[in-house]
Amino acid sequence: MILGVARLLRSRGRHVVTSAVEHPAVLEPCAALAAEGFRVTRVPWTRRGASARPTCGRSDPETILVTVMHANNEVGTIEPVAEIARLAHERGILVHTDAAQSVGKIPVDVGELGVDF
Repeated sequence: MILGVARLLRSRGRHVVTSAVEHPAVLEPCAALAAEGFRVTRVPWTRRGASARPTCGRSDPETILVTVMHANNEVGTIEPVAEIARLAHERGILVHTDAAQSVGKIPVDVGELGVDF
């Protein structure tokens, strides 16, 4: 999904934002995109998580996609995906979330999260 969307939108820009602690199912496609010439920003981890909010708040016309996990299964942080999606959408950026560790453990409503996929 990540590869297909980024490749489809490459004429709009070649910048993808993710976090440094994503699952390999996200990090490996991002690495493949970097090998193809995309710029991939990996938001560093903090005690509160790896929020992409600051990155989404900046105006980078090359950014086409933000991908961030909803819940981290190792430390239990919940990312502010709805806020990230709102900020990204204000700039025409698509948002992907990996919610595999959320579903069935905490309430997850895709509509409320506002993600594109």
